[in-house]
Amino acid sequence: MQGILMPRIRRSLSAIMLICYLPACTSWHVETVAPERVVREQEPREVRIFPPDGQGYCLTTGGVYRATFGCLEKRLDMESPSVSGDSLVGLIRGNKRVIPLEEIGQVAIRKHNTLKTVIAVLTPFAAIALVAGIACAVHAETTNTNC
Repeated sequence: MQGILMPRIRRSLSAIMLICYLPACTSWHVETVAPERVVREQEPREVRIFPPDGQGYCLTTGGVYRATFGCLEKRLDMESPSVSGDSLVGLIRGNKRVIPLEEIGQVAIRKHNTLKTVIAVLTPFAAIALVAGIACAVHAETTNTNC
């Protein structure tokens, strides 16, 4: 029974490790085109919004406004963004928010990085192979047998 269970546990742990590496495969990239164009053309699931003056935003129950002091948020992460008229509409911390496009300086979107993905996936396998190779060499040396 233990012989059958151990490979399943190892496979499950390996799958969990790979899933944990997946966030490393994306990063935020600031877009150089207008925010409304980014949202309409690329249809991202989430955007990171930066104010035009570098100051900040203030979230209130009534909405979002730019602030120069007090409750500053240097950036806002908006889920499910869409353009409605002259505003960007979406969810910020689970609440529907509307931000006028003139109040947005830049937006960033998550982009996948193929190199990071390859490294994240191959690194655990390389580590396992290295440990197995060392263990085999030590075992072969101590017992005068081949791996």
